[in-house]
Amino acid sequence: MYKILVVFLISILTVFVFSQQSDVTEDDERTLSKLLDVPSATYRFTAKHGMVEFCNLTRVKVKGFRPGCVEKNGDEFLIVEERDFEDAKIPAARKNRNTCRLSHVNHGGFPYGGECERGKLAVIEVSLANGRTWKLVP
Repeated sequence: MYKILVVFLISILTVFVFSQQSDVTEDDERTLSKLLDVPSATYRFTAKHGMVEFCNLTRVKVKGFRPGCVEKNGDEFLIVEERDFEDAKIPAARKNRNTCRLSHVNHGGFPYGGECERGKLAVIEVSLANGRTWKLVP
């Protein structure tokens, strides 16, 4: 009986793990290859379900952000293009839950001014409701 229970639990866990991994499609992988998510940032910038996600990780409301094209060389970043500031009004993250702004990637279209000719699309500045600003330091 014990062995049957263990096999059953392993089967359920395997199905759960594989179902979680299937969230990222081939199109999402292609989109992810064109984005740069900066590890030290106060946000997460990623692709999922045919959309680009900009998620607020802070306990402060995001007023807006500036996308740009960035080249990464080791631990250093070079901003090669700054784009127009985007009004976002993304609520503060809640306990164990981030809040996100979603932008569709439809039929080859790409949000925030399109794909970068040089570098990858990244968020280079975030304006918070408390008056503080986060900036990517080249």
